[in-house]
Amino acid sequence: MQNTIPIISTNIEGSFLLEFKGQQNWFGYNLNSSIPRPECVLVSDSEYSNSLFVRVKDLQLNELTIGDIYFISRSNLRLVYKEGSHENVLFLTNQCNNHCLMCSQPPSEKDDIPFFFHFNKTLIGILPNHIQNIGITGGEPTLYGDKLLEIIEVLVNKNPDIKIHILTNGRYFNNFEKTQLFQKYSGQLTWGIPIHSDFYGIHDEITDNDSSYFDTLQGIYNLGRIGSSIELRIVINRINFSRLFELSEFIYKNMPFVRHVAFMGMEYFGLAVKNHQRLLIDPIDYADDLERAVINLATWKMNVSIYNIPFCLLRPSLYEFSRKSISSWKIVYSQECSFCSMRQVCGGMFGTSKFQSENIKAIKYEA
Repeated sequence: MQNTIPIISTNIEGSFLLEFKGQQNWFGYNLNSSIPRPECVLVSDSEYSNSLFVRVKDLQLNELTIGDIYFISRSNLRLVYKEGSHENVLFLTNQCNNHCLMCSQPPSEKDDIPFFFHFNKTLIGILPNHIQNIGITGGEPTLYGDKLLEIIEVLVNKNPDIKIHILTNGRYFNNFEKTQLFQKYSGQLTWGIPIHSDFYGIHDEITDNDSSYFDTLQGIYNLGRIGSSIELRIVINRINFSRLFELSEFIYKNMPFVRHVAFMGMEYFGLAVKNHQRLLIDPIDYADDLERAVINLATWKMNVSIYNIPFCLLRPSLYEFSRKSISSWKIVYSQECSFCSMRQVCGGMFGTSKFQSENIKAIKYEA
């Protein structure tokens, strides 16, 4: 039958993981599911006689790439792997042992680990062997405990040269014996760990957890002891901006072993919207504080970057440290940006943010 494609599928509680084998925008469903039956064709090939192919009208052919993987659950369609992208991630859980004021993915109490553990192991099984890098996020991935090692192992078995970036609050690694179990994967792993201040009271206020600061610090030191690649992430907000320089001093004096330090503008989404009266600050208002902190670390030859802040909100001395870091599907530019000389190298703004700076303006250089 025309416009149908073979699929690689694994049943997950009534849904399918599907892999595209061609450019047609058709997707397979389980006939026994409760999905409403839109315009569809039944596959006549006996191998796929239990599948229903449904045309998804909100996708364009040019959005599809051979090798893309989508997850279908009831009437929802979600991209879980994009061939050729450097933004692919495994979402492990929505649970977390912190409750950060600006979390864009508010944690839940529901135990979703059994489902996502099975889901991600199945997904990894159909990922291409040539996959070079992938992220792991949540929630808090280390709530998996030993199961996180299992996820890492199946990824490394697929490609021993893979690079895996894991976002974590680092608290799990305050136990050195547990930390040592990850040592054999040090060559493949980078741990992205938020540190909100050099002062424990500020850090714990932002995480809404009175014990998080010292757990995180010990975790960073333990990961450093086993030779891990560590990226420190500093999300700038009204609570912590005034001590950015002090934090930079603390980092170079106490954590010279970290691979990368990233200062990050905030995405006002999720809990950040609810808590905006405590968090909201225009990047133009901390531009001087950020400049002092970044230049300080750079002077000490530390690898430092700025994420999620448009060029026009930075001091010119910081342009070289700015990176295009916002996920491609979240980036927006204002009308003013179309007149900017830096438009092609600027990372733009979060389209998902409820609040945007009122100081966005074109940077114009004479030719």
